[in-house]
Amino acid sequence: MRTEEFERMSECIGEVLGCCRKGAFIMLEDGEKVFAYQFANLLPGTKVICSLQKPARDNLLPRVAVDSVLYDAA
Repeated sequence: MRTEEFERMSECIGEVLGCCRKGAFIMLEDGEKVFAYQFANLLPGTKVICSLQKPARDNLLPRVAVDSVLYDAA
């Protein structure tokens, strides 16, 4: 399911691809890349449950909040 098909605050599973100082880049189960603001402490490979906060606009990725960690890659 693409983020256009998700409603705001709907939950999805994803895997952390990498981080920057602002947050984490996550690949959702459907293959779409999203951004989680203020979650820069998550290691690549960590599986998370996240909820959609803001859809994509202009050149920004959709934004999600991390609700729970399923598997910690540490």
